[in-house]
Amino acid sequence: MRPSWDEYFMLIAKLVSTRSTCNSRATGAVLVKDRQILATGYNGSMPGAPHCIDQVMPDGSPYCYRRAMKVPDVDKYNYCRASHAEANAIAQAARHGVSVKGATLYVTLEPCYICMKLLATANIEKIYFELGYESITARGSRETITSQRSRDNFWTKEALNEGGFKEYKQLEVSKETMSFILPDLTGTTSQRRLMLKKPSVANLPENPLLVLLQDASHTSINKLWAAEFISNVNISGSGIAVFDAGRIFGGDSNYYYLGNFNINDAGFIKAVVKVTHFAGQPYSIFGNRKEFSLSLSGEFNSPVMELGGFIIGEPKLKMLLRLTSKAELPGTPPFPEPHPVGALDQD
Repeated sequence: MRPSWDEYFMLIAKLVSTRSTCNSRATGAVLVKDRQILATGYNGSMPGAPHCIDQVMPDGSPYCYRRAMKVPDVDKYNYCRASHAEANAIAQAARHGVSVKGATLYVTLEPCYICMKLLATANIEKIYFELGYESITARGSRETITSQRSRDNFWTKEALNEGGFKEYKQLEVSKETMSFILPDLTGTTSQRRLMLKKPSVANLPENPLLVLLQDASHTSINKLWAAEFISNVNISGSGIAVFDAGRIFGGDSNYYYLGNFNINDAGFIKAVVKVTHFAGQPYSIFGNRKEFSLSLSGEFNSPVMELGGFIIGEPKLKMLLRLTSKAELPGTPPFPEPHPVGALDQD
């Protein structure tokens, strides 16, 4: 299940927002036409001006120019150092001679009145925002709160009607989409996707742990590894794993792992691991489960490697495993020479 087009562009706006230099609200915007990105923007200071994110208040709290000037919230736009994300997206398009007439805006925060006027003047046709704007706080006098409420109502009702937009609505990326894309964002993105496909039932032996060969041509994989894992239902965990001559064993505070792996001459790993609950609550990265088997695969690397995988029989439940090398395995200890037959009887 890949993201819809609207979710796709909103996800890009969310990523753009990470470049924001505002300590108050990080905001990202994307201008799109015919499913092509025209420009992006995030809120931040003018080029060459100081960034609030690089400063701190005298008490050590995050810096805000308007708050440092002790300007009340109702007058914030006259003293805010940042240009808004929507304005910066339009400015970026203007710098490069890109027409935004008839474009659609995806933005992580509902536009303010100033930006709404700018968007209407630029002939932006549709606006999708993730978070509705609400400036009212518990602080301030009743008169101040009433003034803030009146201003917000004007933005979202009267000014919106005057703007003439064809569509103006809130859009949130679904939890299912976020769960689907999260493994690609938290790890190496372009690993082979075939490893996430459900194996043919006809090719599975009765015991899936015996499906793979038990030899390993890359002996440097035979180590103790720290394991970090996250599922596409957004649950993470950690443990340890030992790779030793085709075998895998390890565990965490609630589960132990047993399995086998094979690595070819090109360094590609395939593994099957059975995860079994033994203590505490049976709450795994896939929810409440006492036992399940994983199919894992990926490229061998050291000191850090990543494997992708899924629950055998439930391929929609996927995971990303990040392994960090921690220690070499000890060698086989020498055994004492056996006593000759009858040696103990000589006394």
